[in-house]
Amino acid sequence: MVLVYAFNAITRRCKISAVRPTISRRTLYPRCLDKSVDVVLLRDFPSLGKKGDIVKAQRGFANYFIIPRGIGLYATWENIDTYASDSNSPAYSTHVSGSNKPGTKFTPTCSRKGLFRHTIEVKTLSKDKEVLCSPVSIYQILDLVSTKDHYDFLPSQITAIIREVDGVSYPVSAKLALTGKYNLSIQVDTLSGGTEQFEICVELLDASDS
Repeated sequence: MVLVYAFNAITRRCKISAVRPTISRRTLYPRCLDKSVDVVLLRDFPSLGKKGDIVKAQRGFANYFIIPRGIGLYATWENIDTYASDSNSPAYSTHVSGSNKPGTKFTPTCSRKGLFRHTIEVKTLSKDKEVLCSPVSIYQILDLVSTKDHYDFLPSQITAIIREVDGVSYPVSAKLALTGKYNLSIQVDTLSGGTEQFEICVELLDASDS
């Protein structure tokens, strides 16, 4: 007995989409629409650049040539901080630490010039509208500031992450798992030996309420 299948229907249903994510071992891997990636060069290479430069390369060229041969690494926060040259990476120390005790009033330490405000719509649990379905990481917030405000900060420059509840501030971890207002204090060391203070104010709102 020969079974006849609608080949076109099967190919349409199983076709790989550029915006369709992949799920492997209960982990969601979203597809990236950008064909190029940023790479930090570990040594001089013709047609690419000099050691320490941050350049764009085709994704396949980086995966199968640049990375395996030790020519460069992906331009992540850690690799930029470690391998990028002074002309590409910010010229300040990345070892900044700070602590905040719960129940203390949060007071901004920067001027209006160094204040960034953003609102992010998030999805929350149906049984608890205050808890996010997927926590928002610090990297997502820093990428948002980099894209919208054109200011590049490193996670190590964050001195405090505060969540305000009824006028009282509480320190939180590296991931924002609840809705509300958050204040991120950032301290940057300048070449002159001084410091500059920045503040990122982020409000996480339930998307169903908008």
